[in-house]
Amino acid sequence: MKRTTLAMATVVLGLLASPREGAGQDANMWRPAVAPAPINSPAPPPGEPVWQPAVYPSPFQPGMMVSPQAQMAAYGTNGASCASQGCASADCASRGGTGQDCGCERDWCREFLADRFGVCGTWGSVEFLHVWAEGRTLPPLITTSPDATPRSSACVLPGATILFGGDRVGDDRQSAGRLTTGVWLDECQTTGVGVRLFAIEGSNAGMLCYSDATGSPICGVPFNNVLTGLPDALLGSYPGEQAGQVRVTTSQDVMTGELFLRALVLRGDGLRVDLLGGYHYAQVSDGVNINTNTTMIDPGGLFPVGTTVDVIDRFDARNDFHGASAGLQGELRHGCWRWHSLTKISFGNMREVLTVSGQTTTFIAGGASTIDANGLFAQTSNIGTFVRDETTFIPELGLGMGYQITDMLELTVGYSAIYWANILAAGDQIDTYVDLSQAGGGPVAARPAINLRDTEFWVQGISLGLNWNY
Repeated sequence: MKRTTLAMATVVLGLLASPREGAGQDANMWRPAVAPAPINSPAPPPGEPVWQPAVYPSPFQPGMMVSPQAQMAAYGTNGASCASQGCASADCASRGGTGQDCGCERDWCREFLADRFGVCGTWGSVEFLHVWAEGRTLPPLITTSPDATPRSSACVLPGATILFGGDRVGDDRQSAGRLTTGVWLDECQTTGVGVRLFAIEGSNAGMLCYSDATGSPICGVPFNNVLTGLPDALLGSYPGEQAGQVRVTTSQDVMTGELFLRALVLRGDGLRVDLLGGYHYAQVSDGVNINTNTTMIDPGGLFPVGTTVDVIDRFDARNDFHGASAGLQGELRHGCWRWHSLTKISFGNMREVLTVSGQTTTFIAGGASTIDANGLFAQTSNIGTFVRDETTFIPELGLGMGYQITDMLELTVGYSAIYWANILAAGDQIDTYVDLSQAGGGPVAARPAINLRDTEFWVQGISLGLNWNY
């Protein structure tokens, strides 16, 4: 009786352990890949195909010896066409490899995506960068002089001391981020669609020069007076006569976005080269704001004590690029190490938009207030919005190396550089020769003028990132 019961239990357990028809693939689909144990088998006769353990997950049972062609056919991929694309049979069958080089294994993510979204996996990277930009030039915008300096020469160049401007700003280190992601459209990972986004935190520079209640120290904005033909200055403060401040702020923002196709052109012996092509958008925005605010403190002055004058100048430049991009992306693998390269160039249209505005607001103590639509550098002759379209190009270079920490994740470091052949920078559009006869509704003069002067621009940096490939 005991022997009969033991025999029946063995049969029942064997039936439960055996896969049911039509359910074996689903039962195995969502578990991490497990490489089958090696099976000793005699060497095949000459001319016969070399059989190998089935790559899991697959329609075959773990431990079965299956030919590469059968494995590729089971995935709906023609083995001959796959091999013609330079894809190794085992690599093709497993949709990118079993991770044996680094002792890693595939998971169910690829099958999850394939079953629900009709794609064959994803790739991408997240990178944090430290970047340096070329910066931009500014004319002298804030000057000072000793308190004993006569008013006629206070803050006037070349004798005054330059506090801000007259050199390059925005060339210090900044933080940036880059995100790349895409989907594979075939089993062999030969064709894909991707997006790429890059943005810099933004460069902000400026200075505030302000006085105490007596008007010390002296702060001013230097310019060239067209009416007198001599250097001059708009004072924000002067001892005994006016107290106030001069503030200058500058800003710059950079961002790019791409939608591209990725196609394999070469693969073998750890080398992969892809052709990239698609749409590229890039934007560089740059601005300069100048504000002089002063309060009259001289009882014998032209204006009553307490009268305030606020002068504002704004220069905003925006550069929007729309074009087509083409390039090559390469990868060389050796064990768990990877070396990456990217060379790309984009051709298209750069729309340059410059907006200049100004305002002078005077609040007379105990009286009326007036508003004039002119500042100092922003006068009727150059106030407005100006648009220009130019054909240009943007090349990009990237170099890096990575270490495969799992079969699907790679830690990377690298260097990248982007170059703009021409953009508008706000500081280059400030004409320091000013005809003040336009103030208060006077006739339009020739200066300050609009020149729309272009300049080149570049960004380069080092990156630390994480790549994935499912």
